[in-house]
Amino acid sequence: MKTPITLYYSHLSKYGSGIKVGKRVEQKQIIGYVGSTGFSTGPHLDYRLTKNGQFINPQKEAFPTGRPIEQKDMKAFLERKDEVLAWLEEDVPYFLAPINGMK
Repeated sequence: MKTPITLYYSHLSKYGSGIKVGKRVEQKQIIGYVGSTGFSTGPHLDYRLTKNGQFINPQKEAFPTGRPIEQKDMKAFLERKDEVLAWLEEDVPYFLAPINGMK
């Protein structure tokens, strides 16, 4: 199923490893590196979103929710949640391996 949503990332200094047009990306995957172009005052990212070809405000868009977590996966989810929250607060590169077959 093709989505009507297209994301645009401008002013990048380079793309992340393996990034190609049309390739699906995962959450937390590095897709590019911040850059500086034109008369900018410093490195930054220009993020834009279109829906059905029209630019929209991504902060006002209602995105679909994910599937609920099944009870059998809840313990692993809660452990992973704590791990990820700690990682987000550290600001250091970290690899999260799948736990118990969860993706």
